[in-house]
Amino acid sequence: MSDYDQDWWTQEAMMKLGGICVKLLGEAARHADMENLARIKTTWPRYWEKYQRLGESLRQKEAAKSSMRSAHATGFTTAASPSGKTR
Repeated sequence: MSDYDQDWWTQEAMMKLGGICVKLLGEAARHADMENLARIKTTWPRYWEKYQRLGESLRQKEAAKSSMRSAHATGFTTAASPSGKTR
């Protein structure tokens, strides 16, 4: 994953999961240029590290959802049926 993608998911986690201060910090990071983004990262390293981990979790959940939607749309899924058998 590129640094840009990792930063995007970190910002997404901040805006979705953070308190009001962290949400606004995530928005500021989303709109920041490279220099100001670096300032945000160095000024609030604990927030950045925490939401970087949460952002990775969000990314993985979205990828799983997208994969499931794609499989469902094509008719291929390994979801268990009510009897417990997989399709």
